[in-house]
Amino acid sequence: MLTDQRHGTSPSREAVETLGESHPDHSLDRVARTAGPARRLKIGDESRNLRRVEQSCDVGSSRNGWYADAARWVYDHAIRGGRSDADADHSLISRTEVAEIHRRVMEPVRTSFPPDGAGPEERPGDFRRCEISPLRPGLLLPTWPLVPAEFDGWLDLANGSPGEGQHFVEHLADIHATFERIHPFRDGNGRVGRLVVNLLLVRQGAPPAILYKKDRARYLRSLGRADAGDPGPLGELLARAVRHSVERFLLPALAGPSRLVPVASLATSDLSHVALQTAAKRGRVRAYQVAGQWYSNRKWVNEYRRSRRQGRRSGPIPIVVDDETPESEAQPEEQLSLG
Repeated sequence: MLTDQRHGTSPSREAVETLGESHPDHSLDRVARTAGPARRLKIGDESRNLRRVEQSCDVGSSRNGWYADAARWVYDHAIRGGRSDADADHSLISRTEVAEIHRRVMEPVRTSFPPDGAGPEERPGDFRRCEISPLRPGLLLPTWPLVPAEFDGWLDLANGSPGEGQHFVEHLADIHATFERIHPFRDGNGRVGRLVVNLLLVRQGAPPAILYKKDRARYLRSLGRADAGDPGPLGELLARAVRHSVERFLLPALAGPSRLVPVASLATSDLSHVALQTAAKRGRVRAYQVAGQWYSNRKWVNEYRRSRRQGRRSGPIPIVVDDETPESEAQPEEQLSLG
């Protein structure tokens, strides 16, 4: 609930913040928790990067078009720049950029659902001038006069480096949880906070972290853990989401039709990840299992798709490759090039 300090009224509608509204449901096998910092990930030149990001986030979808427009601005702005001189003191993100994200996310909503009691000084992009009830028992949000100072402290955190011994993704989780605890705006803080995370990721050369509706309960639990001083679970959730973006969207586009990639990367609307994995286990699509994960390529999956239409099976018995199996004894070198 929101309570306006000046009028003592509540808004006519609570914003329902959902995760990944326009994206299909896919699962992850596992995440490499010991992977290097996300800032090290290189995903090609800027124009190709932007196309992959747009595809991965379905920002062209007609569903939730207002949110898609905001997401498109975030990814384009993160890659192409266009920052003002006022942003120079903040290498990764500035107050102006966060305010612009909020404006783009909430302006269309405010047009249809204007909150009660919001004056002209509380437009989309402006800090809240109202108090917000605790999000969870024991969690008190800063009173609204303190929001600007709290936000400046958050900017220092967001533009700073991870602490000693802290992984970059865990640092990112701490940034996100701190933003949500400040709750700088009257509404839309969840949507804006997740887009801010992706702005930081893309600006440092990583793909976005797409959170799905099915992740909502875990996401909220992880935020609670982060509020209690343990950002690890939220960091793991973000790391899994980044890995999914790599496997599902970037690898197929960058690897070419003959390079092996995880079968999750080759899933389409007519062939889901589960269907491809089942076909690999049954030997109906050419695939290799390495360290418990199935790999195939676009060429073999297209052959399997054609064979399904013709009503016949294709592909050899799947090959299981142990970590200790010499590459020369397993299969030809070009077939074991894992993207």
